[in-house]
Amino acid sequence: MKRAIEEVLPDAQLSSGVIALSRRSATPAARLELTKHPGWTLWDGETLSGLVRGLPVSDKLALIESYFPELRESFLGVPEPSPWLEPDRYDTALAGRLGVDRNFTLVGRTDELRKLVDLATDHHDVALVVGRGGIGKSRLLREFANSDIGRAVRFVARGQIAPGAFDLLPEGGPVIVVDDATDAEHDVAALVEGIRRARPDATVVLAARPRALPKLRASLGLPELLADDVTVSVDDLSIEDAESLAREALGDHAKDGRVESLARIGYDCPFLIITGAHLVRSGTLSDADLASQTALRREILARFTDLVLSGTNADARTSVLQALAAIQPAPLEDGEFIECLVATSRQPHAALLEILDELEDLGLVLRRGKTARVVPDLLGDATLERALVSQAGLDKQFARLLADHARGSALTHAINNVSIVDWHRRADGESNLADVLWSALAEHARELPNSARITISKRVAAVAAIYPDRALEFADGLLESPAPDEDDELSGIWGEKRKVTSGDVARSLAPLIANAGHHADFLPRALHSLLDIGLRDDRRENSNPEHALRLARELGEFHPRRPVAFTKRYVKVVGETLRADEHPGHRDQIVSLLKPALAHEVTVTESNGISLTLSRMPISFEAVADVRSAAIAIAEEALASDARTARAAVGILEEALRSGDRNEPVTDEFAMVVNILGRLLADPDQSAGLRLSAHRALGWHATYGEGARKELARRTRRNLCIDDDLLIIRLVRAGRALDDDEDDDAADNAAVSRYYRSRERSEKIAEELVERWTTKYAPDELIQRLREAFEKERAASDEQVSPDGLLARFFQKAPDAARIVVSAPATDTVDHALVRVALLILLTTGDSIAEQAALDMIASGFE
Repeated sequence: MKRAIEEVLPDAQLSSGVIALSRRSATPAARLELTKHPGWTLWDGETLSGLVRGLPVSDKLALIESYFPELRESFLGVPEPSPWLEPDRYDTALAGRLGVDRNFTLVGRTDELRKLVDLATDHHDVALVVGRGGIGKSRLLREFANSDIGRAVRFVARGQIAPGAFDLLPEGGPVIVVDDATDAEHDVAALVEGIRRARPDATVVLAARPRALPKLRASLGLPELLADDVTVSVDDLSIEDAESLAREALGDHAKDGRVESLARIGYDCPFLIITGAHLVRSGTLSDADLASQTALRREILARFTDLVLSGTNADARTSVLQALAAIQPAPLEDGEFIECLVATSRQPHAALLEILDELEDLGLVLRRGKTARVVPDLLGDATLERALVSQAGLDKQFARLLADHARGSALTHAINNVSIVDWHRRADGESNLADVLWSALAEHARELPNSARITISKRVAAVAAIYPDRALEFADGLLESPAPDEDDELSGIWGEKRKVTSGDVARSLAPLIANAGHHADFLPRALHSLLDIGLRDDRRENSNPEHALRLARELGEFHPRRPVAFTKRYVKVVGETLRADEHPGHRDQIVSLLKPALAHEVTVTESNGISLTLSRMPISFEAVADVRSAAIAIAEEALASDARTARAAVGILEEALRSGDRNEPVTDEFAMVVNILGRLLADPDQSAGLRLSAHRALGWHATYGEGARKELARRTRRNLCIDDDLLIIRLVRAGRALDDDEDDDAADNAAVSRYYRSRERSEKIAEELVERWTTKYAPDELIQRLREAFEKERAASDEQVSPDGLLARFFQKAPDAARIVVSAPATDTVDHALVRVALLILLTTGDSIAEQAALDMIASGFE
């Protein structure tokens, strides 16, 4: 010890420090010698072990992983490496392994980086980074990870996350980044829940493609408006930024022509700029190639693949990559997928797995656990297209090979992937490569039980719009050939066991049918199928986004990317369906389908290719005048139908009166609709409920409107034909505060004052009506008149009515009528309401008949 200190001190010129010795060298004599040198401390193995034990778990693991990775379990009891990787250890598939330099200056992403940093520094629970494949999400995340945000940043490694791994998360509010949150095997909800449970102060950053964002948001329980606040959208680069990136990526090979060409084909996919520049520098891509923009994007990816796969095993690697691109994402533990890969790549099982390992090492395949896929997405699409067609555009029969060997989920994945290729190719001409796969699916599905049919229909629903004819044929085939009911084993865990029925299959087909209906030529067929399914579905529409009727309504909504002619056709089909009376018991529901065609604004919640956006935009009534006119005509025609249909038609006419500006002038359409409602409310031959509905349809403009519209609405409402039947319905139906026009519009007539004045009027009307009817009718006649009024209202609408207050007045005035009610058996909902109030009134007076009736009802189980 003395010799060591004498040798170190003169050279180091240090007055204090730490001397680390092994346990054997750190003898008592050594420690005694060190006391002669103040400021110096001796550490031995025990000291070092104690210091390590005092570190946070994540720091201990990082230290051991760096110097003694093979002793991780012995030292720390941790059997697997930590899945929480520091930024410099995170490898995003292509980084540094293909000779593609990606460490260029971050271009055109200043605002995106600033927002992401702000979300992290503000300690939001979650942040979403949204953009297409190849747009630069990973590059943005790498830059973010190296920013000074004052928090530890960790990337989630590929593979399954063991429950115990969450204890290895850094402490102190870490930021956890998931670079591919849309991977099929990646359970994002469970991952986020595990992170929040272990580190409640963590921020989770999730990168996703736009088409997967709604599902991701739903799995996180994230409302749309909140999601918009925490979403960082990675948009196209400007041409200037794209040229700047191309110039840097080309380096010494940068020429104006090359820079401009790469910028033009890669401004919406910077990955292409980087890859194209790499090919130019390697001599694989010439200036002549760049000058020809035709299919240059695909050409860059194809040549890039050739360059990477070159070697003695190139053909086998290409075959496996193409097979994987066809059915990705592929769970390699699934025998159906392996069999398909073996057959379509023509490689033995063992060789296939070895080649997949090679492709992963090359960075062309990404694994999440045991699920493999080609990365990036653009490369997968280009590889699959190359397998499907020759350079001359001829079918290479690869789709037929897939159809012969793909089954179950592998077949649905193939349909999705090949259909996407068809969709891209149709920009240049007809392409129906997936047709043979749809045929195979239809044949395969006939042999499946109901649960498997449901799974398959959901998996191919997304591409039904690309193949609407095949999708509808597939749906018809399942509906026409129902499978036997099947036990739902899981249902017994939480309650009564149920069956998986053909009705469940029909409901599961609704999204597929609706997607097919987005093609105008197949809209009528799709709409009829949705009605057939939806009218038999007693679930509530508002709580079931995939309800067939809800999807049918959405087909009628205006959309910026949908021609007005489509909605016009939708309205025509609804009218034809009503006139054909194909669903006689559901005319009111069919009439209600017209409502979207009369909207005055459209709310668009969609992916614009870059991010999820929520926006409202007004609809030009002039542009959609023909559509609105047709819908109004159908509604007017429906007024002559049954009570429920007529009431629904009034609702459609009320929708036609809505606008975004209360000061708008009276248009011809507005005057026409008011005239229709005016004739209706003034007609004594119309039912009281329908007259009141027509009167209330004008209520908003009469009460809150301005100018000529307000005056017209008020003038029309004054023609209301008022009789006792209407007064009865008015008193029991909600919304009576809007039944009276306020001709005095002084400032002191606030809404609350209007409410109290309306209440006073209603009290007076009720008092007079009770006096009139109890004087005019005998007790049994009174009950009959009340029952008829309520039954008509109930038959015409499901709208809530509150008759208790009015009935109480009648029974207080005419207790004999109440005794008749409690003495007769209740047979329906109206009778139950009468009995309930009659009992309440009579029991408060100690009526013996009511007391005995109550006892009898209790004994019989009456509720």
